Amino acid sequence: GDGIGRCAQLAELKLWFGSNQIDGDLAALGDGVGRCVQLSNLVLDFTSNKIQGDLRALGDGIGRCVQLAVLKLFFESNLIQGD
Repeated sequence: GDGIGRCAQLAELKLWFGSNQIDGDLAALGDGVGRCVQLSNLVLDFTSNKIQGDLRALGDGIGRCVQLAVLKLFFESNLIQGD
């Protein structure tokens, strides 16, 4: 998350987290994405995961991307627990 946030001029970001066990909230990732002020294309793939924690922080970060034109989020085959 913090590393991504240092790339403030980043225009396109595609991250695949498929088939993992993500334990904890996604606040750091959400904060990092939210600091990419030039981001226009964002793809996050969390397919086949066990996500535990607060997804709202991710949404808050994405919401700060005012230049965003393309957003693709994949959460298929997940066990999502938390807020």
